Amino acid sequence: MGLAKDHKVLPSGVLSSDANYFTLGELESLGYITLGRGKVISKEDIKNVPGNFPVYSSSATGAGEIGRYGLYMFEDERITWSIDGGGRLFYRPKHKYSVTNVCGWLKVNTPEISTRYLHLLLTARWERLVFDYTYKAHPSVIRDAYKGLCFPGRAQQDKVTDVFDKLESVVSNRNRQLSQLNQLVKSRFVEMFGDLVKNDKGWPFLPLGKVCDVRDGTHASPQYLMSGYPLMTSKNFTNGYEDFSDVKLISKEDFEEINRRSRVDVGDIVMPMIGTIGNPVIITTRREFAIKNVSLIKFVFGSPINVFVKAVLSSQYFQRVVDEKNRGNTQKFIALSDIRGFNIPLPPLALQREFAAFVEKVDKLAAAVKRGLEAADRLYRQQMQEFFGETATKTTKTIEMTKTTKTANAGGFSLSGLSTPSQGLNSPVGHRAKGGNANG
Repeated sequence: MGLAKDHKVLPSGVLSSDANYFTLGELESLGYITLGRGKVISKEDIKNVPGNFPVYSSSATGAGEIGRYGLYMFEDERITWSIDGGGRLFYRPKHKYSVTNVCGWLKVNTPEISTRYLHLLLTARWERLVFDYTYKAHPSVIRDAYKGLCFPGRAQQDKVTDVFDKLESVVSNRNRQLSQLNQLVKSRFVEMFGDLVKNDKGWPFLPLGKVCDVRDGTHASPQYLMSGYPLMTSKNFTNGYEDFSDVKLISKEDFEEINRRSRVDVGDIVMPMIGTIGNPVIITTRREFAIKNVSLIKFVFGSPINVFVKAVLSSQYFQRVVDEKNRGNTQKFIALSDIRGFNIPLPPLALQREFAAFVEKVDKLAAAVKRGLEAADRLYRQQMQEFFGETATKTTKTIEMTKTTKTANAGGFSLSGLSTPSQGLNSPVGHRAKGGNANG
């Protein structure tokens, strides 16, 4: 689809002029972009027309995929976002896919604008906006909400996007390594403790709330800022680790108010309560942050070992309980009372310690990868501020890719014998793709 015939088309070079800043609605009225909304695609539709084309919705994690379908709506590159959720934006490269009615889509109609560059630009603006289930990111809203949009020449746009694509590619590889390590721990858990659904080893059980202090984070929506204290939600706890690479920032006052009730300490477990449930994280960082819409499990005298509790909450046994609580629900949710009432096995402490020792060896490998991801967050935010921050202009800059990406790609690890990683894993690497919370 080219520029709409009934729209005014500006002369070449107008977009990249330093004098021109646009709202999203102005870009649409000039024909540079088209905005639209997805269509209703139910789980029943997906079941009745099986296929291999992804369907994107406002899922809580990942790329927002809710299933594979036999039909598709698009096969070109677009930007999609969640309408009913937080307005999160996703870049969709060329492939055959569909988006549901709770998502919007944006198509670029001119070669003067890189779709990927516009996605990065809008994401930078999105960081300063607050969309929720009351103030929704409808196309009619975002036309005016996204403003001050400006564009360098296409060649410069492509240089910028190349920087971010390389960073995100490195981080994707690191997240894959973390996933492999996580699976290794799950396999060892089953070997040692058996099938907890059948309880074939005859362990005693008690409610989690009887052996641990179980709380939750805030459910309010504080104002988000460009600088401040991290407010971590379910999307910031992935692959078993804290992830600061895509986090909203709040004021000191809001941070302290939340932490009066839900202060997180090293050794605690944090677990999502909405969306993807069953991804518990043992807190290892001393970096201060607050939590929202996640449960907090603190350990007291007589509690089982936190490493063991995490493994139980990551097991199919716990997932089965979650599924039973959510029959018929479109979005998974587990109440704080259900978490407190969840029956947890209590094998001997000696066996728990043996398992924890194995996990410690695996965690040494994972820690090196995690350090790279944390460095990536700093690098990514630095680049976002440089190219898309309030002080950035369309003036061409010299874009020089740092040595970090090349160095990071040199790292590796071996699962055999749980050997230590090579030095390359400790190198600063790129940023995890901001698609952690998916509302696509």
